[in-house]
Amino acid sequence: MRVKHIAMAVAFLLVAHQLIAENQVVTTTADSGEGSLRAALNALYGTLAGSSTVSFDIPTSDPGFDPASGTWTITLNTNLPYVLGNSITIDGTTQTANQGDLNPYGPEIAIVSSSGLTFAFGVVGPNSLVGHNHTIKGFAMGGFEYAVMLFGAVNCTVSDCYIGVKPDGVTPFARPNTYGIGVTGGTYMGYTTDYSHNITIADNVVSGNSIAGIALVGAYGVTVAGNRVGCDRTGTVAVPNSQGIYITSAAHDNVVGGESGAERNILSGNTNAAVVMDGMNVRGNTVKGNYIGLDVSGSTPLPNHYGVIIQQRANGNTVGGAAESARNIISCNSEIGVYIQAADSNRVSANYIGLDKTGAFSFNDQQGVPMQANGVEINSAGRHNIIGGPTTGERNVISGNKIYGCIYYGHCSHNNIAGNYIGTDDDFNRFLRNVVMDYLQEDVISPLEDDPTTEKEDSNDQQIA
Repeated sequence: MRVKHIAMAVAFLLVAHQLIAENQVVTTTADSGEGSLRAALNALYGTLAGSSTVSFDIPTSDPGFDPASGTWTITLNTNLPYVLGNSITIDGTTQTANQGDLNPYGPEIAIVSSSGLTFAFGVVGPNSLVGHNHTIKGFAMGGFEYAVMLFGAVNCTVSDCYIGVKPDGVTPFARPNTYGIGVTGGTYMGYTTDYSHNITIADNVVSGNSIAGIALVGAYGVTVAGNRVGCDRTGTVAVPNSQGIYITSAAHDNVVGGESGAERNILSGNTNAAVVMDGMNVRGNTVKGNYIGLDVSGSTPLPNHYGVIIQQRANGNTVGGAAESARNIISCNSEIGVYIQAADSNRVSANYIGLDKTGAFSFNDQQGVPMQANGVEINSAGRHNIIGGPTTGERNVISGNKIYGCIYYGHCSHNNIAGNYIGTDDDFNRFLRNVVMDYLQEDVISPLEDDPTTEKEDSNDQQIA
């Protein structure tokens, strides 16, 4: 990013006071020239008041149209202008309204980089006047360092996009994005902005990106809801990112998921982890209401390597909540459902860990071996973490895992694991054993008796059976 260009743009804005809202129509897939996306963004560069829209009405006679797929491809040779101003909506779905639904599988407009450009859309907010209230929707994007980069942006939305996969919603771009969506701010080359905040990332497919699907770097107040991260548009086939959602650099008070079906993310199929919260002052983030390691049905495996990782002094975050509506289903991940390493005062409550969405069935591979290794693991001096809680709504059901249901070791202390069902179904009617051991605490091993009627009771009515 050339920050001096941003500073020059801000100076121009303060002098010129471009206050007139304008609408632009893109009529060609050409990289530049009249009717191009580049020309439209240049025309809106610095709009300070009113609402502006970039709509699309590209004819089928355009050389960028592919009749086989019913899509148009804009190939960029240089970065587009920054989205710099206020209340600009860049709406790829208008191509469908104007030319018909020629691609029933997703967006009609694809934007690709010819040479690994920095971004398809770069939204910047270097001061209180610009960078607010933008919307980007209805595109497929591939081949960029960031498909969408939000730097110091406020009250912006990215929705209805395929980020890392082609307009069919299944096939990854030959040249992947490094990051799908980057949400950040701070200091760059001596120029400082606030971190992006109050951002909505909704109803996208964010898959096939080489490092992370979504990176929240210092951002706060971000809602990530209704997306498919690591899988295709159907939510049934893996199209891996390395990390699904990566939260770092003191990012705080962000929400991944929600308490309704529409807000549920399918965070499955990623090579490493579905969600990582990493580093000091990463705090107050909530992961709730998602399927993590399962497909859209909540009953079929679609594994990540790890489910949720909280590490390196990322303290005070929540996985789940206090009621059934906040429940994550965290199952079928190759290693660990929830892994807390060198992090304190996090809460894991109200989840199914190792089971399907009904809480009645666990998962075995083709050899009959449970798929997820450990349900919950706390390691490397993790302290004051809570797994479960005193109320029925906070109960985790941790069952059907290959090794341990719940384990902590490595100089951990003052962790409260209580109120859970470990080794049973949700109704405590049927055993769904964690194969090696249900519960290992502070290197004190208490293997289960062979008698299936044996029930072991821990504090706060925790049932280990």
